[in-house]
Amino acid sequence: MNLEFSPTIDSSAGLKAAEELRIRWRNGDRILSEVLLNQRPDLWHDPLQAIDVIYEEFCLRTATGQVDVASEIFGRFPRWADRLRLMIEFHNVIEEADNELAELEFPTVGDLVSGFKIVEVLGSGSGGRVYLATQSDLADRSVVLKITANVGDEHLLLAGLQHTNIVPIHAVVDGGRNLRVICMPFFGRATLATVLNRLEGVAVSSRSGFDILQIAGPDELTLRSGYRNESFARAACWIVAAIADALQFAHDRGCIHFDIKPANILIANDGQPLLLDFHLASRALRPDQIPAGRIGGTRQYMAPEQWDAMQSLKAGKPLGSAVDHRADIFALGAVLKELLGGQLTIENSQVTVGLADVVNKCLAHRPDHRYQSAVALAEDLRRHLAHRPLVHVGNRSLSERWQKWRRRRPNALRLGTARASAAMMALALAAGIFWQIDDRSREAERALLIGNELVQADARYADAVDVFERGLSRIESLPFQRELQARLRNGLVTAQRLELSRQLHSLAEEVRGRYCASRMPRDSMHSLAAKCREFWGERERILVTCPATADSNVVDDLQDIALFAADLTMQNSGGDDQSAAQRESLKLIDEADALLGSSDVLHYERRTRRRALGLPDIAEPTPRPTTARANYALGRAYLAAGEAAGAERYLAQAVALEPGGRWPNFYHGLCSYKLGKYQEAVTAFSVCIGRTPETAVYYFNRSQAYAALGNSERAWLDRERAISIDPNIAIEVSTSVLGSPGT
Repeated sequence: MNLEFSPTIDSSAGLKAAEELRIRWRNGDRILSEVLLNQRPDLWHDPLQAIDVIYEEFCLRTATGQVDVASEIFGRFPRWADRLRLMIEFHNVIEEADNELAELEFPTVGDLVSGFKIVEVLGSGSGGRVYLATQSDLADRSVVLKITANVGDEHLLLAGLQHTNIVPIHAVVDGGRNLRVICMPFFGRATLATVLNRLEGVAVSSRSGFDILQIAGPDELTLRSGYRNESFARAACWIVAAIADALQFAHDRGCIHFDIKPANILIANDGQPLLLDFHLASRALRPDQIPAGRIGGTRQYMAPEQWDAMQSLKAGKPLGSAVDHRADIFALGAVLKELLGGQLTIENSQVTVGLADVVNKCLAHRPDHRYQSAVALAEDLRRHLAHRPLVHVGNRSLSERWQKWRRRRPNALRLGTARASAAMMALALAAGIFWQIDDRSREAERALLIGNELVQADARYADAVDVFERGLSRIESLPFQRELQARLRNGLVTAQRLELSRQLHSLAEEVRGRYCASRMPRDSMHSLAAKCREFWGERERILVTCPATADSNVVDDLQDIALFAADLTMQNSGGDDQSAAQRESLKLIDEADALLGSSDVLHYERRTRRRALGLPDIAEPTPRPTTARANYALGRAYLAAGEAAGAERYLAQAVALEPGGRWPNFYHGLCSYKLGKYQEAVTAFSVCIGRTPETAVYYFNRSQAYAALGNSERAWLDRERAISIDPNIAIEVSTSVLGSPGT
């Protein structure tokens, strides 16, 4: 099959010619660009490709100490002088940044850095250096250390991106000598760039998914991966769909990667793809904005608008157009295209017309002609893998649509022909019924597909419940649909469980943000108390529907709702009958202990209430919380009781155990403020902002801490940001226990 991407020449031809130029110079043959361009006349007709070769000549000549190279090159290629000038100016900017990086004193193999022993240098670049190390205090486990200058907020971005397909962080420590050490788990060495390098020279049609797994790590776990027996193109689609899921997760949190390329996609030892290296990540860039800081990327995978933004940065001019998440989609499309062979005209039976259209849509020059979300790209790739019609591009090949139908129903044609020859008249009489059944069955199948996608890709569980119920209603009275009915019912039960779990977790998160509230409007307090009591009244049904083994948050969520309900019981009493309120509050605590199991924070709350009622004190063990969750829950209880000094050690331990944790840092920030440690409060609230940058209360609380430090400008900026997110934040500071500094 001869399929065409657009345009019509190899997009990597210029880079290959530049590589040849580099090799010939290394071997002593110091030719000029024109020699290679004349050997490949098609490059003269593509400025971007030709400039790659000319730029390589510039780099080689300046590296040997030649001077005034740029002006001489501009004279030889006057029609491309403007483009070359921009590229060379950017080259100089990058060189300056690399020189600054070179001045840092990085560790070497064998050095000890913050408790880690350096074993091997894995790589280096403009963002720092990456090492394989061992952690002596944890059985010499292998970890990856990314060591950078102690600037920027890549670690804060990563702390907020907890996703299956994004490499997480264990911890962030100060490496001394103005260095920051980001510790990450070691999942393996192979990236997609490793895969492409190892398979260079092997035709795509001769590669397989098994080849990827062998390169990633040929152990038993890897070789059980889902794409072991798939073609290389299908394995590539599976990998890119998983990375698209990771990008959607990051995009939903306002984080755009801006450097998607094969070298930044790790293939773990178990075959799972993971996204790496967020040192260029930032928010979307708006039109007419003068970018602050560094904009970068890798030319081969860079969207046109991202390249234009870099030129604007060099010229000190505002952007001509927005640069948003669709730049990442372009780059991911470029990666997929390279995996599929990189040739713009591909002789490859693994690539269908539909898949070529998916790639072309990613690589559209205009952002509004591309996929508008990473999840939409993932959806079409998974539909391609499931032999289903694509949603976001046209299914223009009739033969491909026929093949997909045949693969979904492999026996339909044979059985239909046999039955037709044996019972033509019976089929004719039953045609109307058959088409009705088939139509309703197809509707139910579509409901199953959409419902599963709503659950797995979009996390829209309530919508999924409606879709599954509608699908069941279409086939509940049809014969021979038992399997489909069972799959729909299973999907419905799962969606109902996940939606109930989501509602519970949403309420618990609201409760956690308001737990230590010093001021809360009475209407808000009554409304929230009613919600907590409603969910607590359904606690046993919730535990049956959402077992803790399936939903790990359910016990913690129910416990916090019970604690908050107990606290609101005291607040709602209004002083009328404190004794009755204390008894009701104690009852809630006892119920939580009996249902959910004992915990340090429940012991503390029970003891506090029994003492208030004059009841005999009960023997309680000295709290020794071992997890971040247990420490911050206990510290939060001390803080709510006005015992900031007692809260501090637990909250500090919670942050040590979970450096990027939102709630440990939130309560540690509140506690630090109460104790007059305003800089620590700023740091803690900054971590919270890194996790969820669209939450007003974090900015509001940080503005208070900045004000206490006397930094009125930063305080004003944070307050304005908080108000822009939530105009009511200044009126209802319901989650702030800050009050007056040092109180």
